[in-house]
Amino acid sequence: VLGGGYCALYACSRFRRAVRKGKIELTVVTKENFHIWHGFIGEMIAGKISPRNILTPARRVFAPAKVILGIINRIDRGKKLIHFTREVDGLPDDIEYDDLIISIGTRQNTGSFPGLEQHGYKLKEWEHCVQLRNHIPRMFELASSTSDAEERKAMLTFFIAGGGFSGTEV
Repeated sequence: VLGGGYCALYACSRFRRAVRKGKIELTVVTKENFHIWHGFIGEMIAGKISPRNILTPARRVFAPAKVILGIINRIDRGKKLIHFTREVDGLPDDIEYDDLIISIGTRQNTGSFPGLEQHGYKLKEWEHCVQLRNHIPRMFELASSTSDAEERKAMLTFFIAGGGFSGTEV
């Protein structure tokens, strides 16, 4: 399984018994050593839950699959090889496969709003969620320290691009 998101989670759940009985080997190649529970991003950003509460260690959530931390570089379909760079030391490596599940996720469409790519907080990566979680209270603090009503209004104006689950929750 390539990717550490919800498809990988489902595949590991679906094949758990076969892996435990030794009928198949299952490997997840993911760049992160954790899985993000995106359904709780809104609560984390609002400060209702701690940032660590939306993370689960990859080895626990994908068990009993083998977990490889790496960045996928290339798929050689002819030789049935995945070429990747190991996260631990940056060295190239590869792994053979018989069957392949590609679940490397999606990209965020930031082109609809000028400046969003450069100035927006994206809710896909954990680090960006934590940055946004820290940014919002900071803006409230800054707004409370000015007597200029227009400046305060600007500091307390937030724009949410996207009406997906996380955007709606935020």
